[in-house]
Amino acid sequence: NGETRVKDGTLAVYHRNGIPSSGALTVEHGSKLRAYTNLAVGSMTLPGTLQLDPGTSITSSGAVDVSDATINLSTWTNTLTQTKYTLITGTAVTVASATNQPTLSSPITNYSLAIDGNSLVLQKDSGSTAYDATFSSWASNAGQSSLAMTNDADRSEEHTSELQSRQYLVCRLL
Repeated sequence: NGETRVKDGTLAVYHRNGIPSSGALTVEHGSKLRAYTNLAVGSMTLPGTLQLDPGTSITSSGAVDVSDATINLSTWTNTLTQTKYTLITGTAVTVASATNQPTLSSPITNYSLAIDGNSLVLQKDSGSTAYDATFSSWASNAGQSSLAMTNDADRSEEHTSELQSRQYLVCRLL
């Protein structure tokens, strides 16, 4: 019937056509699907573990239930550069209830799982890095300084244009 069921073990898929693309895929509790390549499936139920290599994803032509799923992205930690990665896409990605949310097998600093429309994504948490906070702080301080300079009537036109030059801005950044 084209159904693939992973029960009591691990199914490793190395080739895109390694499982039927029109059939249902079920990964039961205590079992694992290890995808080394992008996969296409008919529908998917994932109460077990899904381990994806960096840049790989699963596309479903049907509904996807990720209730209680564990997502293992341990090999991704040194490759994360984007703000969002699509892990699973389907006609509808659902979770049975708020207590059945999918989880990461091990936390990834500054990233979390989320359902975004018809996709399960790994996304960067907003305002999570020290660099972002430092830049925001600097940007707001620079904005206050600019306002103070433009409101200061004692500055000459020559001095004001010098402060607005690229050289001055580069020096401020350094």
